[in-house]
This record gives sequence, C-alpha cells and structure tokens, in this order.
Amino acid sequence: MLNFPMHEPEMKDMGTRLEGGTVANVVHTELFIKQQRLMQNKGLSISAVNQRVQTLQALFLSRLADDDSGSTAFGRVVVWQRRVLHPQARSKALVLECMQGVSSEKLQAKLAEHGFRCDSRHGKFLRLGFDLCHTEVNVLCLADIISRLSKESLEKQ
Repeated sequence: MLNFPMHEPEMKDMGTRLEGGTVANVVHTELFIKQQRLMQNKGLSISAVNQRVQTLQALFLSRLADDDSGSTAFGRVVVWQRRVLHPQARSKALVLECMQGVSSEKLQAKLAEHGFRCDSRHGKFLRLGFDLCHTEVNVLCLADIISRLSKESLEKQ
C-alpha cells in the first residue's frame, strides 16, 4: 500500500542509486514524458509517427528491392512474411540479413564513414532504425550507399 505524500527513501549507499532499480528509471521516464509532451504540442500522435516511419521504410525498400518478396540487392528482409501479413505490427527497426560474402560488421563500419549509424548483429544482420528525424533524401542515400558497398564487397571475392 502506498502512503501519501510519498517521500524519498533513505539511501545508505548513494552509489547504488543508479544501478538499475526503479529510482534509476526516473531519467528515462522523464525523457519519455518530455518527448510525449513535445509530440502533443506539435500535434503528432504515435500513430502518425509510426506511419511516417513505415513510409520511410517502404521508400528505402523500394530503392533496394529486387521484387516484392523481401529480397534486396545484398540480402533479405528478416520476417518479411510478418511485415506483409501484419503491417500494423511493424517496428521502427528494419533488420536485413546480408547475403553470403557480405559482412554486416564491415558494412556497418563503412556506413559509419558515411555518417550513418546502425547495428550489426551476429556478423550477418544489419539493423536499421528509422524515425522522425530522417528525411526521404537520407533514406534514399542510405539505400544507394548500401547497394554500392554490397556490390563492392561481392566483387572483391
């Protein structure tokens, strides 16, 4: 049972305060609230943000895709079937499995040289995050660079 007013608990060791308990989550909660207020003040909904992200992903994939199967010039989109069958369940991240001979770690490093940040997972998965801060130009540039780097990687074999 909660007592009101709530008081800050006595902390014997202030060093443990940021080790992952509820108190440490305050910073993340405050950031989330600030982001939500900013979105509300700008008239944006989570649904609108999601729609924007999905539009950027579709543009990115249309630039790389060989066809509507989820295959791209350098690999395939992970969980493509789920993306097609359940579009409302898509996330902001797009995971691409690199084809044989294309290292996701090397691709990640090369993308960083061009100013793009992404994650490499297990040496063959490239995880790309799309968000409000990205433009259509950013997305098309990323697709073109990935395509070029993949071709160069395959030519070196």
